[in-house]
Amino acid sequence: MRPVVSSWLAAVSLIAGSLCGCSGRIDFAQGQKMTGGDPEAGKQAIVLHDCHSCHVIPGIEGEQHVQGPALDHWASRKSIAKQWPNTPADLENWIRHSEQLLPGTTMKMMSVNEKDARDIAAYLYSLN
Repeated sequence: MRPVVSSWLAAVSLIAGSLCGCSGRIDFAQGQKMTGGDPEAGKQAIVLHDCHSCHVIPGIEGEQHVQGPALDHWASRKSIAKQWPNTPADLENWIRHSEQLLPGTTMKMMSVNEKDARDIAAYLYSLN
């Protein structure tokens, strides 16, 4: 690729990332350390369980919607659903049992098993 085209593409990518709130970095080692899960498997589980049908999630390919909150910079958030501290155990519980924990929430339970919840949490905690 010619340098001018490469520089132009880099600039467009940077601007697009800034506009969609997708800036930041993905640190799989951090996510794995915090949860004991596998962030790469979590990325696959996010697609399998169609989480991106409601959330914009950095690093996830495919159509994403804004019905739920964007999940960028998850590792630096203070709370989950403005109800619980943002801890791995609470996030895994929320992913698996959202409607039981907060009746009336728009976050639907997706029949996520324990391993997938841990892996999804690992991916989300990789988002800085």
